[in-house]
This record gives sequence, structure tokens and C-alpha cells, in this order.
Amino acid sequence: MTKLGDQPACVISDSFLGWTNASCRRFGIPRLTFHGMGAFAMAVKKSLSIYQTHREGVDSDSTIRNVEGVQLPFVLTTSDLPNSLRETNGEISRFFLDAEISDLGSWGVIANTIYELEKDHVGSLLSLYDNQTMAFCIGPLFLLHGQILKEPNPFPTWANWLNQQVIWFSG
Repeated sequence: MTKLGDQPACVISDSFLGWTNASCRRFGIPRLTFHGMGAFAMAVKKSLSIYQTHREGVDSDSTIRNVEGVQLPFVLTTSDLPNSLRETNGEISRFFLDAEISDLGSWGVIANTIYELEKDHVGSLLSLYDNQTMAFCIGPLFLLHGQILKEPNPFPTWANWLNQQVIWFSG
């Protein structure tokens, strides 16, 4: 790439493509990682992956779990966690953990959200990254490619929800 002269301004890659982070560093190109989740869900998953607080104490489905650096508006128990976090010895768990660790060195993170909806959680997410990492809130992006919708026009459902959020934030 360096021989071509014009390097890309940045590389945007999926969070599971952690190897792109090392490649981008090698060529001095900023890497932005993309997750399909919003800021809150990303902060919870990333905190649990990094700090492993869900492995502390009694191992029971009803055990209440702490999420380091994230204020939860609900009670989180072990049974709420996905298998990729609950099982530690499998290859898939190792893959997810490696992706999370590699992701921490990204120049920026793209969150599938609207800042105004999750502004309280963007800081929690960024606190898990290097202090130079920036967050870009875009969305909502509908990750629905190729799926058949059950209702003829999905617009009213999500548009009404968004309108209610605006009313709630304004009120």
C-alpha cells in the first residue's frame, strides 16, 4: 500500500476482524471498528470481556453480576449472558476475547446508535478504550439485509418509537 502513494484516510472493519488493527498500525492508517450494537450494549459486552467480572463469586444462573465502569439500569444475572461469555474453554470464546482485546487499540469505534439516545453510555464505552479513541454514533443502521419483514410497512413501528424518544428527551 505504501508504494501506491495515496493511502486510505482510514479503514473501517468489523470488530471480528481484529487482524486489521495490526495491519493498519503497520501502515500508519487509522482503523475504525464497527459493531452492530449500540453504545450501551457494546460497553456491557466489552467490560465483561475485559474485566471478566462475571466469573467472580458463586457460579449460579441467578447470581447478580457487576459490570465494571457501566451503570446498569437493571439487574444483570449470569443467565442473561450469552454463551460466548459464559463458556471460557471453547475456541469461540477465545475468538471473541481476542477480537475484544484487538479492538481496544482502534483509533475509533462506530456505534450503531443515535448519540442523543445513548449519550450517557458513550462515555462508559470510551472509558474501556485507549483515551485517544473516538466514538462515532451513526444509526440506527438496520442490519436486516436479506430478511423478510413480517409487516408490510415497517416505517410506522420504528418511526413512532423514535418520535416518542424525542418527546421524552424534550419533556
